[in-house]
Amino acid sequence: SLGRAYAQMERYDAAREVWTEALALSSELADESPLEIALTHHAIAEAYRSQGHTSDAEQSYREALQHHTPGSVPAAATWRALGQALQAAGRSGEAVDPLLKALDIEKSQPQQANARLVQTLQALAEVYEDTGDLETAIARHHEALIYMDRTLQPVATADTLRLLGGLYAENGDWPQAHKALNEALAIEGEVAPRSDERISATLQAIADTYRAQGDLEKAAEFYQKVTVYANLARRASQDLRDTLNELERRRATLQTAQQSLALLDRSDETSVRDTAFIYALIAHSHAQLNQPQRAAETIQTLLNLLDEHRRELDTTDSYPPDVRALAWLSRAQRAEESGDLDAARGACESARDVAVNANVRWVVEQVAQSLG
Repeated sequence: SLGRAYAQMERYDAAREVWTEALALSSELADESPLEIALTHHAIAEAYRSQGHTSDAEQSYREALQHHTPGSVPAAATWRALGQALQAAGRSGEAVDPLLKALDIEKSQPQQANARLVQTLQALAEVYEDTGDLETAIARHHEALIYMDRTLQPVATADTLRLLGGLYAENGDWPQAHKALNEALAIEGEVAPRSDERISATLQAIADTYRAQGDLEKAAEFYQKVTVYANLARRASQDLRDTLNELERRRATLQTAQQSLALLDRSDETSVRDTAFIYALIAHSHAQLNQPQRAAETIQTLLNLLDEHRRELDTTDSYPPDVRALAWLSRAQRAEESGDLDAARGACESARDVAVNANVRWVVEQVAQSLG
């Protein structure tokens, strides 16, 4: 009790002295409970952890585990705390094993405690995210949602969905990112009393996701919604201005490219390379304006152009890199049409290796993706 009192007062050195003395006394008692010894070591570890002494905390947690009954709930708590301490110290890779041990114990209990399961699963999701394993982090968050009661825990559920939205976005899975964020927004709209802070944070996340995927019009729409909330109004207003400016630049780029193409069409001395560059720029611009159908149509027009002028293209080193990339791209199209997908993929890889022009490289990547 005295040790806990000192700890609550943040007098961790004094708390450890009391607990260490208690351990020394307990060693002289034949009937001292192993659980009490384990809990005392755990308490000492917590004191070390609060002071940022991770190495000492780890040692005390592991000492506690020597006295815990294997597979018990208190053992799970110590494994969980050890994992969280390792993560906080920047050792997320080492934190996975203790947290998995805690999860296994919690799942093996005759009466599972949802709160502890959620806590463990969320801790695991964090360490997997830290180590770059986004797929597993996403899976752990989804598993945590299974143990949550959306009716009784709407805020916690929405928080997890926002985290999932961010992870899906980081992973480039835009549909799932929007699904999670929209579900979080729906929950926040039903919570009483409503939290402007949480609603605006969700709207901001949706806008940021649209912006990251290149849909600037939708991003601007949601940034506009955020501006009515005081806590994020300044940031959202700046994001809105930046997004609208970028949208205008992309529209201007597309318009300029289309005008350039019209000029090239009227010239008798236009090279296939120059025309291909313009088509690649137009296709990429359509994609950046979230116009996938027009982008795909322009890419097909470019491929048809390359096929018509394939005799002007060559893959040998004597030709400029981008001309070689266009030649390989033309070969990829012909290989695909003949049903030789392996050859088509190989040609795309060769095109990607030599392409210098960013828009040509982007077109190559789109064709490669279409091949699967």
